[in-house]
Amino acid sequence: MSDVHPNSPVFVENKNRFYQPTPVAAPAYRCATQPCNISAIRVGSHYSISRYAAGSTVRYYFDLDTFEKSKEGKRALRHFKRAISAWNRVPVKFTRVYNQRDAFFLVVASNYNRGVYAEAFFPNDAAEPRVVTVYPRVFRDRKAMFNVFCHELGHVLGLRHEYAGERERQHPSVRLGNPNPQSVMNKFANLFDMMVQEEDIEEAIDFYSRDTIEGNPVEVVETDT
Repeated sequence: MSDVHPNSPVFVENKNRFYQPTPVAAPAYRCATQPCNISAIRVGSHYSISRYAAGSTVRYYFDLDTFEKSKEGKRALRHFKRAISAWNRVPVKFTRVYNQRDAFFLVVASNYNRGVYAEAFFPNDAAEPRVVTVYPRVFRDRKAMFNVFCHELGHVLGLRHEYAGERERQHPSVRLGNPNPQSVMNKFANLFDMMVQEEDIEEAIDFYSRDTIEGNPVEVVETDT
């Protein structure tokens, strides 16, 4: 499983985020949400390990008005819902709401060209930055949009990059389980290879059943605030 790190900046898809992504040679996937991985899964951000309570409902508002073209927004929403389905065995339910004030997090498009596809956040991020941001690059590889959202939702669930322990040591993390090079939280030269694996699901379910990992307490974040 990926590592979790106690109280280190979380990788959120926001241009003002704490973490600056490590450059990756194109066409490898570049994630801006911070180095957090989930093969064997890695967890931890802001120097603490965080997740939602098992059985929680996490409400999101998908802001179609932020997309330059209506068809792009509808396409992104369709693939976002598919990515949610890919994680549906994890004991957290994502539900779309139609009033922004009712949402735990937002999904928005940005014209800011960061050279990355998207950004997300970790469960223990402050409320204001809880945003999944979709950048223009994802529309140039729109056939892989589903894969990108699968990866970003892994961060939303609290997972770090598979390689966090080696390449993101400045943001401590903890590994749960065994290394998994095929994890959706790894990086791939071919975006279509970035798929939620059975091991990802099993490790995430295990993560959501734990109150401590290697002696580190797991912070349970409430989603009804």
